[in-house]
Amino acid sequence: MRKPYPSDITRKQFEEIRAELEAVKKPKTPRKYDLYDIFCAILYLMKERCTWKALPKDYPAWQNVRHYYDIWLIPDENGIGLLEKSLRRLGASELARTHRKPAGDWLDYTEIVDYIAHHDSEEIR
Repeated sequence: MRKPYPSDITRKQFEEIRAELEAVKKPKTPRKYDLYDIFCAILYLMKERCTWKALPKDYPAWQNVRHYYDIWLIPDENGIGLLEKSLRRLGASELARTHRKPAGDWLDYTEIVDYIAHHDSEEIR
């Protein structure tokens, strides 16, 4: 078990997007890492704006995180990647739950990560 980071989302939040993330790449063997940890590692990278190799060691190996990041960035027919869709879905869900309106028509990734992380800090991660 790894230590929690401020950029982590809750398991409950992750369940909102799990099926979509899992559907992109069906494993032929059992996954070595939990997709929750992979996704949280990506959130950490986005929030801290660090390099891949600076990812804390208690997250999955940076190469594995990068692998999923690359897959989740592949744009669909509308030019939007799954990572962006997932972040927007989490952000919209959180905004609806708290009745907050975004600053503009959209929230950037960093704002979504910050907002989600800071408004569910009372829940167990």
